[in-house]
This record gives sequence, C-alpha cells and structure tokens, in this order.
Amino acid sequence: TGIQIARYPWIGGYVRNCSFTNIVMRRVETGIVIDTEVAPWQKLDEGPGRDTTPELHNIRFAQITGTKLHVAGQLVGTEKNPVHDIDLSQIRMESDLGFVLRHVRDVRLEAIHLTCQNVPLVMKDSTNVEVIGFNAPVSTPAIPVIEVERVRQGWVHGCTNVVLGDRKSTRLN
Repeated sequence: TGIQIARYPWIGGYVRNCSFTNIVMRRVETGIVIDTEVAPWQKLDEGPGRDTTPELHNIRFAQITGTKLHVAGQLVGTEKNPVHDIDLSQIRMESDLGFVLRHVRDVRLEAIHLTCQNVPLVMKDSTNVEVIGFNAPVSTPAIPVIEVERVRQGWVHGCTNVVLGDRKSTRLN
C-alpha cells in the first residue's frame, strides 16, 4: 500500500489535519487508503467502547502520481461514523481498479486523471461528494466512468471523457 490511514484492533482516537503532497508511487497494491472498518479477522476487546470508531477527517492529498497500481484508492468509513472532510487534488494514477468511496461525507475530488481497466470511480452510501475535472478514459462504453449508489448531495462537473449510457460526452456540467 502507498498511503494508508486505517483502523487497527484498538478503539477510538482520531487522525485529523494531515496533508500528503508530492508523492510518486510505483507497483503498489493500493495507492491511497483511508479505512475505519474492522476487518473480520481483527479481534476487538469486549466492553462499552467496542463499537467506537476512530475519527478520520480534514485530510488532504495533492500532487500524487501512481503507476502500475492494482487499486487507485479506497476511502471507507462506517455508517455510524463516516470519514469526512477529505480533499484529493491533482492526482494522476494508472491502475487495474479505480477509486471507491463508501460511507464518506464532505469529500472533494479535483483534477483527477485516472487510467484503469474497470469503473474509475464508485461512490456508495455517501453525502456531499463533489467531483471536479475528473478525467478517466474507459476502454469501452459498457463501462461507466462514475458509478453512484445511495449518494445524497453529489455533484459532478467540468469532467472529460465521461460515458453517458452508450454516448461519449467531451464535457459534463
């Protein structure tokens, strides 16, 4: 993994006010990971704080390049405690799989160029996601550029190479 902020088997805490800039990655599994879900194999101590999730917010990623990645990125919170206030800008990646955003709030993706084999951006169960200047050419019109499920207050504008059904649009506002 390139850059990873993830929950470990202990509870609580926070990661906030972080910036990651001017990073080049090559041949890593996943470029950017923010994840507060507990993996099934992780054991948490019993007790009243067992469900306490660390809070991850106000995190910035800028000027990041990645080549020969398996997954461009994953931003995954929980239903009770979404990852929030995340900015990704000036990101350029080549990967097999794109970005996945799930249980996030107040996320902004700007000036992202992504080349991948599958859906470049998947957004699920999230609120207030803004995508500006997302460029992701796909190999076939059957593959959507952005896949959205249960997203409230989502905006996509100023993007190129966006596939709308079976038509290709050079600009989506």
